[in-house]
Amino acid sequence: MKMFRIETPLDLGELPEGVLAMMKLPNVYSRVVREDDIPQQAEDNCMSVEELLSHCKERWETMPFSLNDGGRAGAGLGEYKSDCVNRAIAIANHLPYLDVRSGLTNIHQGEVEDQMRELEGIDPVFASEVRCGRSDDPERNDAAVVLHEVWFSSNLDNGCAPDLYEPYLESRGWVYVDCKGKNTRLRAGDLPMGRLVVSIPEHYVAVIDGVIHDTFDPSEDGTAIIDGYWILPTKEV
Repeated sequence: MKMFRIETPLDLGELPEGVLAMMKLPNVYSRVVREDDIPQQAEDNCMSVEELLSHCKERWETMPFSLNDGGRAGAGLGEYKSDCVNRAIAIANHLPYLDVRSGLTNIHQGEVEDQMRELEGIDPVFASEVRCGRSDDPERNDAAVVLHEVWFSSNLDNGCAPDLYEPYLESRGWVYVDCKGKNTRLRAGDLPMGRLVVSIPEHYVAVIDGVIHDTFDPSEDGTAIIDGYWILPTKEV
C-alpha cells in the first residue's frame, strides 16, 4: 500500500480550512495519508482527489519490523513491561538480556551507595531509616519510605533513567547522535546502517541495518520522531 505525505510550502491562507487540520510542522506541513484513504480525505476536505494529490508526494518506505524481546522470555522473566532500554541495549549489543540487566543494576547500586554515604554524613539516623524503609518518626516516615522505594526497591521493569544507561553505553564505546530539530523519523533511509539504540519519545528501540527489533512496531508508519540514537562507530559489536 502506497503512503503519501501532504506537503506544501503554500501560504496557509491558500489551503481549504479542512486541510489545515491535517497539517503539522512549520513551513512543511505534513501528515501520513494511506492510499485507500485518499477519496475520503478529499471528500472530508471538499476537494477532488486530484486537488488533494496536488498537495501530496509519494511517501517514504517504512522500516521492516522483527519481533524481538531481547531474550527476556528466555531468561525466565515473563512478559515484558517497561523494559525497553534493557531490551534495546541487549539486542543492539548482541548481549544476553540478564547481562545487560545486571550491568545497569550495578550502576544503579553504585549510585545508591554514593547517595547513602552522602546522606550518612548529613544525617546518619535518617540514612538508617531509609535503608530500612521506615521511621518511627511520623514526620520522617513518608520520606524514608519513598527514598527506600526509589533507591532500593525499584527495578528495570519500571523504566531506566539516563544516568544508568548513558554510562553503560559510553563504557562500551557507544556515542550519542542528537537528532532533535532535524525531523529525523523512524523510517527507511533516515538512519545509518549498523547497530543502533534509538530514542523516540518515551521509548527506546533497537534498529539493526535498517530493521526495527522490538516487541511491537513503534514507527507509527514511519512518522515517529527520533530524538537521537546511540551508535558504535569504530567497531562492530
